[in-house]
Amino acid sequence: ADEASIEVLVRNLVDNAIRYTPAGGSVRITVKVDGRGATWCIEDSGPGIPAPARERVFERFHRELGHDAQGSGLGLSIVRQVLLHHHGDIVLDDSPDLGGLRVTVRLLSASQSRPAMTV
Repeated sequence: ADEASIEVLVRNLVDNAIRYTPAGGSVRITVKVDGRGATWCIEDSGPGIPAPARERVFERFHRELGHDAQGSGLGLSIVRQVLLHHHGDIVLDDSPDLGGLRVTVRLLSASQSRPAMTV
């Protein structure tokens, strides 16, 4: 994997979680590495993203209405490009524990077959 690209991917996801979590809220990051690759999960107690909007958030310059967080709407578009380049996948869903968004990213090791990206 390209270390700089993965760093940008992680930074964008963590920044989004912090940015959209209200003061006093929570962000949890877990990382699991096994023989197949790495999976990390970033969860927050923010407002989440409604299921019908989850595909659109990967479009360049897209920002969900109703949020006052600053940004250009490029972060998740960049994340998608990094994952496409690395044949990784990402899943956006609800965080059952924190109530906001849960983002799960999976990158397989070089010896594993490469899945198509899913959202």
